[in-house]
Amino acid sequence: MKSLLMCATVAVLGLSAGPCFALTIDFATGQNPSGTISTVGDTQDVNWKASNANNYKSAPNSYVVDPTNADWFGGWFANGPNSSWIAPDPDHSNNGNFTLTYTFDLTGYDLSSAAFTGMQWSIDDSGCVALNGNTLD
Repeated sequence: MKSLLMCATVAVLGLSAGPCFALTIDFATGQNPSGTISTVGDTQDVNWKASNANNYKSAPNSYVVDPTNADWFGGWFANGPNSSWIAPDPDHSNNGNFTLTYTFDLTGYDLSSAAFTGMQWSIDDSGCVALNGNTLD
């Protein structure tokens, strides 16, 4: 079985004195360069980076896992349309315990109004979601 720890890391590069704008971040897994959720195995996810895995297709990238990949588990729900399963190496059945990280920049945004809403996630085995090292409930 596979396990993963999903972490969101905020990269705040500076505070802006200028106008603040609304920000929407799509944390969905399996996004291709156009922002579309891919359901095709071995498609690189452009947002989530993997670390601490046993195997990598091309570190630190993560890739969509579909039923044709060795890493697929038949008990998972299907990929798409809102997200797809991802792993460091979809073509290897033992990626081990690994971390997935999504980094985003809040420069120019009002940090006091920042909030996560409507987030849902699923994982094979066990894990948590953390923001800047703090586990989210």
